[in-house]
Amino acid sequence: MRTPQEILRGYLQRRWQLVLLAGYHPRYNSRRDYQAGKAPVQTGWPRLRPSLDEALAWHIAGGWIGLVVPSGCVALDIDTPSGIAWFERNLNPAWSVQKTPNGVHLLVALNDVEGITGATHMCNAGFKITYRTDRNMIAVAPSPGREWLSLHDVLVPIPYELQPEPRMYAIPASATVGAAVTASGAPSHQVDCTLRAIRKLFMAPVGEKHFGRLNGGLLLGGLIGAGSLAQDDPLVPELISVGVENSNTPYKAEKTIWWGIERGMQRPIGQNQEGSGR
Repeated sequence: MRTPQEILRGYLQRRWQLVLLAGYHPRYNSRRDYQAGKAPVQTGWPRLRPSLDEALAWHIAGGWIGLVVPSGCVALDIDTPSGIAWFERNLNPAWSVQKTPNGVHLLVALNDVEGITGATHMCNAGFKITYRTDRNMIAVAPSPGREWLSLHDVLVPIPYELQPEPRMYAIPASATVGAAVTASGAPSHQVDCTLRAIRKLFMAPVGEKHFGRLNGGLLLGGLIGAGSLAQDDPLVPELISVGVENSNTPYKAEKTIWWGIERGMQRPIGQNQEGSGR
C-alpha cells in the first residue's frame, strides 16, 4: 500500500492541482461533520497550488485533500445502489477508479463528448451520476475512506453508458403523426414539421452538438417506429450526413445518432403524447 506522501507526490507529478479541504481538522471542523469536511479552507483555492510538504502536513493535521478535476476530464460520482451494482458488473481494468465512503469516483477523459456539465443527471445506463467537470473538485486519497483501486497515466474516454441521458425535448402536438403518410406516400405536414426539427437539432451550435445528435436521432427513430418514414428511405442517410458534418470524429457522431434512432424506434411519435419524458 502506498504511503500518503507517495500518493500526493503522484498527483503533483501529473501536474494535478490539489486543494486543502477542512476534513476533520480541529480548527475548521471540530464537529467532524462529513459534508463540512469537503469545504476548501483557502480563499481563492482555484488559483492556489499547495506543495507536497504543505499537503502532507495538512493531511497529518486531520485535513482532507481535494483534487481539481483536470482540464478535458470529468469525475463521475456514482453512489446509488443501482449505479454501484452496474459498476461492479461492468468494471473495466483500464478505468481509473477511486473508492469513496458512499460509492466510487471514475475519472475519465471527455474527448469529443459535448454538453456535460457539473450537475447530477440520469445516465444512459439508467441511474443517476453526479458529473464533476474541470474546475470542480473531488476529495481524494489519502483523505479518510478514499482509496484509488486503479489510477492510470492515460485516462480512458467516458463510456457511452455513463454519458448523460439526452434531454427529451417535448414534441409539439403539431409534430405527432397519427396517419402521418398521405395516400400518395408523401410525408404529411406533421411529419414535415418533425423532419425540419430533426434537421435543426442536427445543426446545433458548438457545445450543444452531442445532445442535438442524440435528440435528433430520437425524433428520427420515433418517425421510423411510427411507420411514417421507412428506415431505408434515402432521407435517413441524408439527415444523418447533416448531423455528422463538421465533426472531428464522424464515426462517433454517426454512432451517437444511430443510438438515438434505435431508442427512438421504441418510442414511436404519436404513441407518447406527453412529450418529455421521465
